[in-house]
Amino acid sequence: MVQPGKSIQAAIERAEEGAIICLPAGTWEENLKIEKSLTLRGIGQQKTVIKGKEEGYPAVWISSMKRVAVKVEGLAIAGAGGECADWHKGICPDGLLIQGEAKVEITDSTISGNRRNGLSLWGSAWAAIIDSAISKNGHYGLWLWDSAQAEISDSTIAENGFGMDDELDSDRDGIMLRNSARMRITGSIISKNGHYGLWLSDSSQAEISGSTVSQNRHGGIWLRDGAQAGINGSTISENRDGIQLWGRARATIVGNQIIRNRGYGVALYHRPCYDTAEVFLGHVSGRANIISGPKELDGNSQRAVAVCPPELEFLMTEEGGEYP
Repeated sequence: MVQPGKSIQAAIERAEEGAIICLPAGTWEENLKIEKSLTLRGIGQQKTVIKGKEEGYPAVWISSMKRVAVKVEGLAIAGAGGECADWHKGICPDGLLIQGEAKVEITDSTISGNRRNGLSLWGSAWAAIIDSAISKNGHYGLWLWDSAQAEISDSTIAENGFGMDDELDSDRDGIMLRNSARMRITGSIISKNGHYGLWLSDSSQAEISGSTVSQNRHGGIWLRDGAQAGINGSTISENRDGIQLWGRARATIVGNQIIRNRGYGVALYHRPCYDTAEVFLGHVSGRANIISGPKELDGNSQRAVAVCPPELEFLMTEEGGEYP
């Protein structure tokens, strides 16, 4: 048990592999670095708080070139600030940074109020986020880079990307995947983020099921380059556009409610849907979706603006189809 006023980092350095470090109610102002397998256990995300003290560094930094397994349970991670200590190595004032071969399980915890990203994964890092919240961080809620992977279940990713001060853009996403990163999302809420709920680019991949993507300022889900997504049994609503695909992106869209978005429910980023010279070269398949669009885009029919181009109307049939 580490009491407030005592050093958690000192306890980590003394701990043997696989140790459990328990934290009672209280706030610790320090930056932690973990390079071994252990459990960091608080008594609740409203009671046990770790706040980053040294500017430019993550509040909690988990990094190892060998496989380590770390558990973070029942605590809040907040307050990392300043400019990046080493942008090229991904060392920035994120709430939680996971690098290398580290595997981390985050349960019943909150990551919020950090100047940049709530949670960043680089390299081959892997994380499971369970029954947790990542919210009100200045940049992205989650940012996955390289071949990092994450599984999110029963969690909330909300109100990220609005900046922590005037120097930051208020134009970031709830979740950003780059390079060949992968993610699985189940039973979760991605809501009220500053830009898109989810942004996938390069050759990243995501599976989204039984989740809600709503009220994100710019759009719900944006797929570009060669990104791929399977979107099943979810609600995508009250965004500017529901699902947008650009370039060689690929998506399978089955059994969703894509409703009450201000623009298109599902759209391809080319003419006539948008005023652009871009040409969509990807692939869309799916069936059994309920998709609607706002009447003001077409006074005669909601169905006419639910999808763009009209060839995507198979998404609203039971038999389904594919494009092109």
